[in-house]
Parts: sequence; structure tokens; C-alpha cells
Amino acid sequence: MKNTKFFLLLFILHLKSPTFLFAKEIGEEKFPRKLAISLNVLPLPVGSLAGFLEWKKFQSASFVLGCNYWFSKKGSLIYNHNDQFYFAITLEYRKYLSASADGFYLAPYLKLRQIIQKDVINYQADANGAFSVERPMQDQNYKQGGIGLIVGYQKVVGGRFVIGGFAGSGYYLVENYTATIDKNWIQKKDRFSRFDLRLGLCLGFAF
Repeated sequence: MKNTKFFLLLFILHLKSPTFLFAKEIGEEKFPRKLAISLNVLPLPVGSLAGFLEWKKFQSASFVLGCNYWFSKKGSLIYNHNDQFYFAITLEYRKYLSASADGFYLAPYLKLRQIIQKDVINYQADANGAFSVERPMQDQNYKQGGIGLIVGYQKVVGGRFVIGGFAGSGYYLVENYTATIDKNWIQKKDRFSRFDLRLGLCLGFAF
């Protein structure tokens, strides 16, 4: 019983020691904020919303969940062919090159996206091989999943404000296409349709 009280006393004294308190302060300094939320301002002029939620799980690494939404009406300045809806989700693992979750980083990512096009008119090849035969309008739905890598920089200013940017690319490994009438009426797709390009200039808050 005396030994138990003695070790309990030593443990309490250890908790109050300068060494323990100093280690705790170091930990709080390297983890000033656990979460950060930011908005990519680059696509805002075209009506696209892209936001990110970062969870600083480790001292120099974090997980990031991103969402991107865009809707364009037929006749708009950006995309005037037909109504188009775009939605994407990304999951990143950011590995910062510094000792803390700040500065330059590399981030492999997984991305899922869906593109819906309304009232699309496709043209099939005629006898001469020219795409001149008009088909009835139909809705087209693209679903893709892929991986990629981005390089970025992020800085937390004043312990509260977040500013950063990134650039990178990826490739969609999986693709599914459906149409309301006939999926064989789709126009010949561009060979770069499976490539993903990502650019961002982000502003936000840490908390």
C-alpha cells in the first residue's frame, strides 16, 4: 500500500514537472489547429464551387476531403451547347515536406466525378464517313473514378487564416456511360477525356 502511494505521488509530480509541460506546449505549437476549411477561388468566375476540409491527423500529414459542384445553363458564356451538371469528390493524403502540417506538400488523391449533359444532339457518320447525320436529343451521364498527384503549398497565417495553392493531374481508370436513348449515339470522345487537370488558389480558415 505504501509503495502504491509512493508511485502515485511520483506520477503526480511528473505531470507537474517543467519537462512534461514543455513537451505539451511543443505539441500545441505543432498542432495549433486540427481542422481547416478552404474555398478554391479560381473557378468562381465560371460558377463552379470547390471546397476542401482538411483534418490534420499527423504532425506533418493530413487527410483532405474535397467537393466540386458546377451547373451551366444552355446559352451561357462558358458552355452554351446544353445544360450540364458536374459533381466531383476527392480524397487526398497530404504529406508536408516540413516538420509540421504547413508549407509545401505532395498529395496523392482519389477522385470520383459525374457529368450529366441534358438534351444532347449527336451526329453519326454518313456514307462518306462525315459526322453529319443528326440523332434525336438525349441525356448523357458519365461516371468516372481515378487517381492522381498534386503538388501544393499552404500557409496558416496568424493561426487562423489559410492560404495556399496546388497543381497536378490524374487519370480516370474506371468509366461508365449511360444515355436515355442509345449510348452508341455518343460522339467520338477526345483521347484526353480520361485525364484530370487540377489547379487551385485556396483561401479559408483553420479551427
